[in-house]
Amino acid sequence: MSPSERSKSRPKSLWATIFKVVLSVFLLYHLTTVAILPNGSSIIARKLNRFLVPYANPLIFNRTWQFFSPGPMPSFFLEYNLVTNAGPAIDEERPGFVYPPHRKNAAFDDFYLRTLAGMRLIAIQPQVFEDFFIPFLCRLHPDAIQIDLRSVTEEIPPIEKADGFETFKDMSERKELPRKLYQCPGRQFSESAQ
Repeated sequence: MSPSERSKSRPKSLWATIFKVVLSVFLLYHLTTVAILPNGSSIIARKLNRFLVPYANPLIFNRTWQFFSPGPMPSFFLEYNLVTNAGPAIDEERPGFVYPPHRKNAAFDDFYLRTLAGMRLIAIQPQVFEDFFIPFLCRLHPDAIQIDLRSVTEEIPPIEKADGFETFKDMSERKELPRKLYQCPGRQFSESAQ
């Protein structure tokens, strides 16, 4: 092999070696994170916490229950009725609308499950809820003047209490928060409706 051929082949092997080293370091870092952080109370995890947590948080490797076996999260949704110029359409037993709308096979629908989780995050922040979500519902229903809304959760009981039930739906416990009436921004009752 001539010297010019050796110099041409050297950069390729140098870049290949650098790539292999970087990939090996990343895989070692990833496996270390996966192996150490689920046991977050260990001495090693506490010492390496500042190096591993920034990578583990977005991927949810930082909690044992999330990593090994995600538990059933409570379903969180909103039931609401509209108040229009024609008058209130409030029915205590049957809500007019549910958000997010129920779906068949929801347990296998990743987008729907993310929407439920997002609803929970929005609803626990009252200012964000009133500033952004209520106007969103008002845009969905242009004839609404007010929205009568309540939050509902369906929680799965601990495993000790789950004996004798066949499905998650059978064992879920429905919990309702008190109703609240929200005004749609910029909308007023007409004189004829009052």
